[in-house]
Amino acid sequence: MSNHTRSTGQIHRRDGRWHWRYQYRDMAGKRRGISGGPCDTKAEAADAMAAARAALVIAGRPASSALTVADYLRRWHEHYAARVKPTTAAAARFDLEAYIIPRIGGIALIDLTRASVRAMLDDLAANGRTGVNGVGGLSIKSVRNILGTLHGALRDAVADDLIASNPAAEVRINRTHRPVRRVWDRNNLAAFVASTTADEYHAIWRLVAVTGMRRGELLGVRWSDIDLLAGTVRIEQSRVSDGRQIITSTPKTRAGRRSLAIDAGTVDALARLANTQDDAARRLGIDPPELVASLLDGRPMSIDGLVDRFHIAARRAGLPRCRFHDLRHTVATIWLEDGVAPHIVAGRLGHASASFTQSTYAEYLPNADRDAANRYGAWIDSRCANGVPTSSNSSTLGDTHEHSIALESNNGAGGDTHEHEVIVPPLGFEPRTDD
Repeated sequence: MSNHTRSTGQIHRRDGRWHWRYQYRDMAGKRRGISGGPCDTKAEAADAMAAARAALVIAGRPASSALTVADYLRRWHEHYAARVKPTTAAAARFDLEAYIIPRIGGIALIDLTRASVRAMLDDLAANGRTGVNGVGGLSIKSVRNILGTLHGALRDAVADDLIASNPAAEVRINRTHRPVRRVWDRNNLAAFVASTTADEYHAIWRLVAVTGMRRGELLGVRWSDIDLLAGTVRIEQSRVSDGRQIITSTPKTRAGRRSLAIDAGTVDALARLANTQDDAARRLGIDPPELVASLLDGRPMSIDGLVDRFHIAARRAGLPRCRFHDLRHTVATIWLEDGVAPHIVAGRLGHASASFTQSTYAEYLPNADRDAANRYGAWIDSRCANGVPTSSNSSTLGDTHEHSIALESNNGAGGDTHEHEVIVPPLGFEPRTDD
């Protein structure tokens, strides 16, 4: 007797004929099975088993029509959380409880369609932001992450034979609702940091401004991760919320675990914060806090507390409103505008590659684009007066140099020598030639 296994079905040969048996679980988790045969060929047996499987899904297996998307997703997450990192499980739970279940949780799992998923994604892109500070839609990246969570959960539902196909498969994200980013410029960032010098959390704001670290990374930095003498801070852990509790975990990727240089001014601000926390701990008779982002009573700063304090400080500075995460975008944009090598920016941000960094922040560089246009326009203007090139050898492009090449020609018997000055434009700025 030979056997062949396809999905959760078995095809086997007995007495020269082919038979099949298909197993599945009902809503209660009880394993059930159906079988059939004999068939003349293995292909016929496989087709018969597939038809029986489809009929089960169409008819609705025992009690399966009562299984809602919300019930399934919460049950799925219990198993999912056991095989992934705590922060990954927390992010998935937040996606489920904050975005997915409120919109499609009441639909029966077997009735969920691609149209329902598309409608959910469109709503997230237009109105998905949550919390008291949330107005408008989510970013394309956030919507894509939420779709990824749902797709993975429904893929497991297909594998468990709860549904015939994945309604989240091949669903396209509508990009027409892309929200406008409110990224500060360098003047805004400088004004923010300067306005918080009397703030007890000035060192925290400055640390973000010079590293661009993520919110969870900032909340996870311990004093043992900071070397004030060497001027470095290590990113070794992150603190995130799953909607119910704070979870501490290591970075998800190798690039996320990194060591960052910090400047002398930030070192000084951190040293003063450490002294303030130590003094407060002595007065209260408690141990000094382990985490840098801690309240003076020793408690770790919460995620909402950090964000609220940021918005209060920004409002006091008279700055336009932006998300805390947009500080990271602001810092990255300034680095790229100032010509910091993309691979250095990627390393400081914890990105896996410089190409990802460049593609992510290309849209945030309008100032660099304008500067490039103005610089090259000024170069052209300085070389052309009334349509006639000038003979000046000065350059307006910083380190760009022009070279005057003297060409000698001998005209006739007189031997008169004429010099012709040829202006060579900067490297990479080549004249157009027509064939």
